[in-house]
Amino acid sequence: MTNRITVNYGLRWDLEQMQHEQRNRETQFSPTIANPSAGGLLGGTEYEGNGIGRCNCSFEKFYPWMIQPRLGVSLQLDAKTVLHAGSGYYSGPQLFMNEEIYSNQGFGFNQVTLNSPSYGIAAGQLSNGIPYSPSALTATNFDPGAYPNIGQLNSPPSFIVPNNGRPPRFVQSTVGIEREIVNNLTVNVAYIDNRGV
Repeated sequence: MTNRITVNYGLRWDLEQMQHEQRNRETQFSPTIANPSAGGLLGGTEYEGNGIGRCNCSFEKFYPWMIQPRLGVSLQLDAKTVLHAGSGYYSGPQLFMNEEIYSNQGFGFNQVTLNSPSYGIAAGQLSNGIPYSPSALTATNFDPGAYPNIGQLNSPPSFIVPNNGRPPRFVQSTVGIEREIVNNLTVNVAYIDNRGV
């Protein structure tokens, strides 16, 4: 700006798509679905995606407005002293801040069960390999009453907050003064303020 004033400014805009399981095989608890495993009471398992047995929806919404302005100013007070001030708006990356353990209750993927034919008899031998079928690993029944199991108190699927797609955000502001003590030695004192959501 002048020989004594320097202004730095910038704008960052991140567009990161939502992460999903390969075939949208996620479930969540829905308070509006009748649960046949609980006598038809409301509160059953909901299945993400489109098609029969699914909610025809996406549990999380993509947030496209990760716009992050930044501004900094440096003012030279004298030959040995500089005043710095700046502020910036930041968003956390969706891929890291939005990680969660998706519930897959009601799906059979990623699990193989070996049952013993009788008490005291091994369910199988590792030397014979683990018998499984690819279709069983990706099987789906879309049962709203997947939980609780009859006679048990299983926890229902977790509820996925629809605005999970909006990343955490915070404003960072700083004011500092830098002073040269001797040649090649400076001291910098600063106040930094972080406010986040």
